[in-house]
Amino acid sequence: MGPPSWYSRPSLACRLAIDGQLGLWFNSNSRSQRTVLHSASRPTQAICALLYGAAILSCATSQGPAHSPTTDEQPVSTKAPEPAKRLLSQPIERVLPRLNKRFGINTVADLKRAIPEELSRTSRVDAWLLRQLFDFPSIEQVYGHLLLKDPYDLEAAYRLAETQYTLGDLEGALVTLRRTPPEKLILRDGRASGLLRQSGIKSLECEILRLQGKTPQARQACENAIRMGSKVTAPFLLAELLFLAGDDSTALQHVAERIEVQPDFGTSYFLQGLIYSQLHRSEDARKAWLTALAKNHGYTPARMALDGNKLSRAEWLNVDDQFRKAETAEELSFCGHFYLDLDIPDRAETCFRAADQIVAGPAAAQRILHKAETDPAGALRDADAVMKTVSHQDVQGAVARIYLAQQRAGEALKWAEEALYRDSQNPKFNQLATEVCSALKDQYCIVHYRAAHPRSN
Repeated sequence: MGPPSWYSRPSLACRLAIDGQLGLWFNSNSRSQRTVLHSASRPTQAICALLYGAAILSCATSQGPAHSPTTDEQPVSTKAPEPAKRLLSQPIERVLPRLNKRFGINTVADLKRAIPEELSRTSRVDAWLLRQLFDFPSIEQVYGHLLLKDPYDLEAAYRLAETQYTLGDLEGALVTLRRTPPEKLILRDGRASGLLRQSGIKSLECEILRLQGKTPQARQACENAIRMGSKVTAPFLLAELLFLAGDDSTALQHVAERIEVQPDFGTSYFLQGLIYSQLHRSEDARKAWLTALAKNHGYTPARMALDGNKLSRAEWLNVDDQFRKAETAEELSFCGHFYLDLDIPDRAETCFRAADQIVAGPAAAQRILHKAETDPAGALRDADAVMKTVSHQDVQGAVARIYLAQQRAGEALKWAEEALYRDSQNPKFNQLATEVCSALKDQYCIVHYRAAHPRSN
């Protein structure tokens, strides 16, 4: 498969490839970070390759194309190596550290044994474990069974509705929320969450009604939640509704309430910036958006605002809604990859299908990356086939990551640069380009990319 027809601009990758081979090390605690190391020396390349094998498991998505991944390079052996010689490490390994203290799980084998096979015979502890794997389809079943057994279980009611909402079943979520009056719901296990309150039922109802365009009903639900004691979610959701209605002064007050109680919620500062912008307080708006990025560097809606995009009030809120959908699709895609690593293919397929129903692309990328762990040539052939029908930067990123692991960085960088072109608001690609430039001591390039996506001081 050749380059896209619009791929005609001068390629940074071509210029970088002249200087030598590139060894890249992705090192991240979240899906929004990339670190890139460059070297023209063989010893440094070898070090980078070793570091890459240890660090790639914590990376989320990378991207980029320019040439066919299967026809433009020399063939790669399809023989599966021993586990210690995997081309890519298994992402499931990055989950283990956070499972040790809470669940007593230390190894992949421990985790596989802990995964419940019969979801109708599970407990809320099983649901908590499944949340660590982003297994929303199974979580929906677990809480559904718990709620059937006990209609007054607050955690089961809220989490079931929340999961239905996450998977796109808004009507189903409303049915769940309205099944039992909130004041009759009881938190059966205090370990569930210190934030779960009866008011959360009305807050979630408010959010769903807003997404359905039922503004009057949404506002009533939010006001009810505030009367029931909500000091975090409902004030923020009401601020969104007031912003949509043009009541900027009152909306600003409610955002301030949210920030006072929960100062680390980046979306609050994004909305605050939108309100300031409507009030013609440009400098305050810019500071608010930079704060949103400081709280969440991967929060692309704030980047769009800083870049001067002009959208309507409703369109700005839709940008945030789409950002959250993309996050959900990515989480479900990791769920699929996790289960492939655990050799539980039926659960993997369920997660992949749920991801594809939200956004097509991330699931295919994780399938490709899983195959590349032991069969990189086969993974590149799969990527070539997928990209004939699915145009998504995550698939391109999977190809780039495979090439990087093979130390064929000239090709990898072409694909990574293409991803940056296709998704210029995504900081993970900007970070990749910036680190490459830094390693090359290309000051002009560094300044260019840092100016494109400023960080908050």
